[in-house]
Amino acid sequence: MTMIQRILVLPLILLALTSVSAPALSQSKDSYPVAELARIMGELHYLSYRCRGEEAQHWRREMLNLLDLEAPTRGPVRTRLIDAFNAGYGLHDRNRTRCGAQGEMLERQLASEGQVLARQLTHTYID
Repeated sequence: MTMIQRILVLPLILLALTSVSAPALSQSKDSYPVAELARIMGELHYLSYRCRGEEAQHWRREMLNLLDLEAPTRGPVRTRLIDAFNAGYGLHDRNRTRCGAQGEMLERQLASEGQVLARQLTHTYID
């Protein structure tokens, strides 16, 4: 991803991940922060799709944008990001996460985690 692309995409992700302040994310040294962001986006997509219906495709579109910028061609990075998104989606599909107060609380928590991660990525690659 070029510097210009990073400058354009990460603030958009920050704006999309609106929530209250978030605790620091703990990451293992083997983690790939962009894959972690993809997982969070997959979780948010599941909640949005399940609770708002088939038309709720915002997080899927954001994931496609992320793929276009981070891994535009087939390969291990693109596969890893897609797998992370699908794992996030599948987690809540298997657990049958409920809409309503539980879903809204989880969305806020995930958005907060994603916001912290996006800021960390912005700081790492842009600042």
